[in-house]
Amino acid sequence: MVFSGLVFLFRFLPCFFIVYYLTPEKRKNLILFLGSLIFYAWGEPVYVLLMLFSTVSDYIHGIWIERYRLQGKIKYSRRILISAISINLILLITFKVPLLNLPLPLGISFYTFQTMSYSIDVYKGKVRAQKSLLDFGVYVTLFPQLVAGPIVTYNSICGELKCRSRDAKMLWQGLRRFIIGLGKKVLMANQIGMLFETLAGSEQISVLSAWLTAVSFGLQIYFDFSGYSDMAIGLGRMLGFHFPENFRYPYTAGSITEFWRRWHISLGSWFREYVYIPLGGSRRGKGKQMRNILLVWILTGVWHGAEWNFLLWGLWFAFWLLLEKALGHRFWKLPGLIRHSYTLWVTAVGWLMFAFTDWEQLALYLGAVTGCGNLPFCTGQVLYEWKNFSRLFPILIVGATPLPAQIVKNVNRLKEKTGDKGRQIGFMLEVLFCLAVLTGSVALIVDASYNPFLYFRF
Repeated sequence: MVFSGLVFLFRFLPCFFIVYYLTPEKRKNLILFLGSLIFYAWGEPVYVLLMLFSTVSDYIHGIWIERYRLQGKIKYSRRILISAISINLILLITFKVPLLNLPLPLGISFYTFQTMSYSIDVYKGKVRAQKSLLDFGVYVTLFPQLVAGPIVTYNSICGELKCRSRDAKMLWQGLRRFIIGLGKKVLMANQIGMLFETLAGSEQISVLSAWLTAVSFGLQIYFDFSGYSDMAIGLGRMLGFHFPENFRYPYTAGSITEFWRRWHISLGSWFREYVYIPLGGSRRGKGKQMRNILLVWILTGVWHGAEWNFLLWGLWFAFWLLLEKALGHRFWKLPGLIRHSYTLWVTAVGWLMFAFTDWEQLALYLGAVTGCGNLPFCTGQVLYEWKNFSRLFPILIVGATPLPAQIVKNVNRLKEKTGDKGRQIGFMLEVLFCLAVLTGSVALIVDASYNPFLYFRF
């Protein structure tokens, strides 16, 4: 079941929220847990047992970790922590490594990272072990962010698992955020995704088509994943949860370092908190810092998949991050336009490594965008496709910048200055805009067969 599917939008979601809001407060977590299991089991009825095993395992480990820690038996507490982490890593490796040819359970990379962070935080004393198996089960299986994040640490929502407030304002904010995310996914990501699929499947490769392929995939994955994150955050808000932001206009970044502070923020924060800093971070000299960055990015690449192209992708970004660290202030003295152009070039080439698992195809495209391939600059097909999609690019480019959000802020300021009447008119405009986005999205979902979620495979 996907957020942009008709089953979710018109069956699961309305039925779930009707039952959830009619249920007494003390039983809401039970409804949320059961609803999350139904959501997950809809497409993977067998693997729901795997998720339940992971939930029970980390729940028990957390209680024992805390018990030994409070007794001062740190050695035993550490052993239980190692056991918890090992079980999670074994699950990841079993399904990530293609040797066994097992289908990858949806969301396993996300919920195993969440439960590992929980065990580590209990060991460090940052959080108390959750005594309620139901509440812990809600944390692990929470359907809005279960499948593709954002990665939510237990520490950030432990209070809301027990007590969370909701009102009409939060409900509207969540619904509005969900609809905007749906529009980003269906009206933007899916449309440019069709261009990528056409170009990637073509035998007529040229320099221009390779660059258009890289750019179209970069835009597709941004609007696809950030749209999903918006929908997850919106659904969480409707339930009373405050999930962390996962994207902050990454394509406006002026360095690769800044890009990765703006892209998939929750994953970067997880690796920084639970891998980079424990390794020593930047506290043990330049050489150790470089080593730690390299290790983090090797793990980041492998986290996305066991194929070699993901490792290459991780090493590619590690190289540029290390180069920026080595250059230091000299890099930041470069003109902003040069730094921004360099960032876009590096990320575009990186997206080709991310998109293609076939080595021969990847080598062909990399040769085209780096000027090493003996390919024509342009073909008739790429001109035809550009003609069909050229009007979409300005919309996508503007949508990837803070400009739309700034316009909304300016409108909100204007509403406040014009009193109650201005606020009413502004609210009606918001409602009409959301209705238009929802209507257009549903129309395309009904009409189109191309509706993937790229991060489902991770």
